[in-house]
Amino acid sequence: MNIEEIKKRLKEYKPEDIVLTHHTEIRLLQRNIERRIVEENILNPEKLIDVIDENQNQQSGIKYKLIFELSKNRNLVLIVAFDKNIIIITALIRYRKWVRAINLKERK
Repeated sequence: MNIEEIKKRLKEYKPEDIVLTHHTEIRLLQRNIERRIVEENILNPEKLIDVIDENQNQQSGIKYKLIFELSKNRNLVLIVAFDKNIIIITALIRYRKWVRAINLKERK
């Protein structure tokens, strides 16, 4: 699925359709990420900047990495599974400075 298809699909969900796993609840606390931020970005996906299919060895997948731009320095990364509900598997904040440093190292 491309970004526009994912955005369209996300807009179909309601707040009660968002399910956080126990693992996700723990990670949100550990990483100081507010549940509200996760829910807002899922329900209003205008800030979605990248989608990566996380379905290895499966023909049609339901698991994706969604990357939302929170600011010019930070991205919210969510691993989600699409079903009747949207299941948030994990969440983290990625600082762009780190991403650039990693990309530069990989090019060398």
